[in-house]
Amino acid sequence: QKKATILSLSLGADGDSPYLGRYIEDLTKAGYVVVASAGNKPVTTPTFPAAYNGVVAVTAGVAPGELAPYANPRSFVDVMAPGTSFVNYNGMPWRVTGTSPAGGFVSGFIGDNMGRFKVAAKDAVAAPMTAFPPIKMGN
Repeated sequence: QKKATILSLSLGADGDSPYLGRYIEDLTKAGYVVVASAGNKPVTTPTFPAAYNGVVAVTAGVAPGELAPYANPRSFVDVMAPGTSFVNYNGMPWRVTGTSPAGGFVSGFIGDNMGRFKVAAKDAVAAPMTAFPPIKMGN
């Protein structure tokens, strides 16, 4: 009812899908913010949908400026965020690692800026890119 404007995608593959690429392009043109995990393999190939233009591609770090050993560092990555989260499930704490928790962190960061601070989407997207710049390693 309140129309979500941030889509957090915790998925990825090395195959490009023209249909998904066009759909994400349409979403971003319509003002939606699309955040996607960059992948949990330090590979030389792009990971989709994170590698699509207009998507905020998130990789994982283990400390400020230190890429997680499993994380994708490729040139399409926009943000490096904490790759470890702790969640409660069935009354027990669980440690979760990967670019998916990092993507959730960035989605929440953007949402907080848009909601609580009333920042426009384009400025809210730019904020984590400045606050959490990635370490890029090649193409």
